[in-house]
Amino acid sequence: MADEPKLPVIIKAFPKRKEYRHAEERFLRALGLCVSQWAFVDRQLFRLFRLMLGAATHRAAVIYYTPKTLAQRVQFVDKLFEQNLSPDQYKDNWKPLLKKLDTLIPVRNIFVHHPMRRLHTAREGKAVYEYAIHFEENERLVSKMPKALGEKGCLDVDDLKRHARAVDDLHNALDALRRKLKSLS
Repeated sequence: MADEPKLPVIIKAFPKRKEYRHAEERFLRALGLCVSQWAFVDRQLFRLFRLMLGAATHRAAVIYYTPKTLAQRVQFVDKLFEQNLSPDQYKDNWKPLLKKLDTLIPVRNIFVHHPMRRLHTAREGKAVYEYAIHFEENERLVSKMPKALGEKGCLDVDDLKRHARAVDDLHNALDALRRKLKSLS
C-alpha cells in the first residue's frame, strides 16, 4: 500500500488562547524568574555597596539608587571595592564576580529592553507555538546583534532558565562575599 500523503499543518496567525496558553505561561514563568533573580542580585550589590561605604542604610540608598541603570550601580560597587580591598582581595574575591556580572548583564538587558514574540511552527503534524525574545528590528539598523543572543538571534525559554540559574549562582556568590567581608570588619 502506498504511503498516505501527509496533510498540511495549519498554523494560525491568530490561534485561540487555549492553543498557545501553555507555551506562553511556561515562557513568562521563566522570564519572571529571571527578573526576580536580578532583583536579588541588585539587593546584594546594594548590601556590598553599603558595607564598603560604611554608611547608614538610608544614606547608602540615596547614593546607590540614584543611577537608574544596573551597569552604573555595578561601577559604584567596583570603585568602592577597588578603594577598600587590598589588590589581592580585589583580584581574588571581587574580580571574578565582576566578570560574571559583565557576562550576564547583556543578557538581562536583552530581555528587559527587547520584545517577546510568539513563533509559529509545526512538529509531528501539529501546530506549535513558542515564545522568544528577539533583538529589536529597528535597533539592528544602528547596533550589532548582541553576542548574548548567539547564532539563534533570540532568547528562548531554555535560555531564560539557564540564565536564571546563572544569576542565582551569582546572587549566592555575592552573598558569600558579603558575609566574608562582614566577618572581617
